[in-house]
Amino acid sequence: MLTRTQIVEIYNGSINNWNDPTFIEHNHALVLPNATIVPVARYDSSGSTEIFTRSLSSFSDAWATRYGIFSNRTGWNASVVTLFAERTSGVVDAIHRQPYRIGYVTPASADDVNIPFASVVNKRGRVTVGDKRSVQAAMDECLHGMSSRLTSNLVDCDGQQTYPIAAYSYFIVHTKQEGNCSVAAGVRLNIVIGRLIKSC
Repeated sequence: MLTRTQIVEIYNGSINNWNDPTFIEHNHALVLPNATIVPVARYDSSGSTEIFTRSLSSFSDAWATRYGIFSNRTGWNASVVTLFAERTSGVVDAIHRQPYRIGYVTPASADDVNIPFASVVNKRGRVTVGDKRSVQAAMDECLHGMSSRLTSNLVDCDGQQTYPIAAYSYFIVHTKQEGNCSVAAGVRLNIVIGRLIKSC
């Protein structure tokens, strides 16, 4: 289990060992190893990195000021984040291959290879798991703030049950429709909404 602050401090280098005393508060039952934490990040420019650094910026004003939100590898502190991987599958593989590594991937990607993922203490002090319920709670909270482009920020919501690192998944479908354009619009909307629900 990790707090929002601990996640920031792992990626800014303030916490660099798995037996750091700050982990004890929420992990009494675990015997944590005396081993260096190895943060993994995406090598390629990615929405995942943007969502993750948006979360870090929300968790910490100091992070927001020094690093901010970015989507490519050049934004990381090069003395802290030294291991990169292409695509989500590459990050999963990098974590799976060696112990003591940590990275950001979807729960589904972690489940595929049985990598455990951390529960996170949200801004209300509640322990949350990145599952359908906690992401749906964030979606429900931000529903009325959705833009006309079907975008909304789900990071670090205020609700009791919300997982603090959450976002929508989108894909764009090019359709060619001759005749009734309203049918094509309806098909597009159904595909996108179905993907959003399924991906949570």
